Amino acid sequence: MATTTNYGWTTPDDTALVKDGASAIRTLGSSVDTTTKNLNPETTLGDIVYRSSSANVKTRLGIGSTGNVLTVAGGVPTWAAPAVSSSGLVFLNKTDFTASSAVNINDVFSTTYDNYKVMIVGTSTTANKGQATIKMRVSSTDTSTNYVSQKNAAYDANVVAARNEKGTDEGYIGDIAPLDETDVISLDVYRPFLTKETTWIGHSFSTQDTFLVLSGFSQTDKTSFTGFTALFTETSTGSIYSYGYAKA
Repeated sequence: MATTTNYGWTTPDDTALVKDGASAIRTLGSSVDTTTKNLNPETTLGDIVYRSSSANVKTRLGIGSTGNVLTVAGGVPTWAAPAVSSSGLVFLNKTDFTASSAVNINDVFSTTYDNYKVMIVGTSTTANKGQATIKMRVSSTDTSTNYVSQKNAAYDANVVAARNEKGTDEGYIGDIAPLDETDVISLDVYRPFLTKETTWIGHSFSTQDTFLVLSGFSQTDKTSFTGFTALFTETSTGSIYSYGYAKA
């Protein structure tokens, strides 16, 4: 019997008898059906296909998990978790808050990074300027002892300095401007997940009184912390961004 060039489907010879037509059509139809299925092996929403090592055969690749990216392994496409950046600053978390006096940021510190960047952009929801402080945290529990803080501030023509600005139960990081005036606090966090003293160093700027603050504090318990709580003496609204500094 004659066959087609690409898929080898069986077709009647020129000398075939008319009485063999029904059988020939069934054979050809079965071949077309099998080939079509091989070309379209998808079975589930989100499936994709790629050409396999066998000629004229497709392979089904089921949809990946949320957050996966399509990559290549062993010469074929596959779903995988995105690679962790080997250099630079890596985004970890953004938490928005509204009229809050305390914002918990959990599970941002881990073995993946030693040092971190935290930024707070916000404004007080009252007519008063408020102070912003930090408590280190393990899971859902804050640590309220052994903080040592230093503040140096300049506003208008004045310069002030203060040690232990908020005592030893929390670390001072900056001020939050009132109402529609914006305050930005930028902080570097050193070794929070390691069993060493954790140090925060940063600066903030408030449009009220052009208030510039340089601040830093250490938590001296040498605890492996997984997160932190941002505290505001005046309820505030804004966003907290967390990033990891890649190790290499």
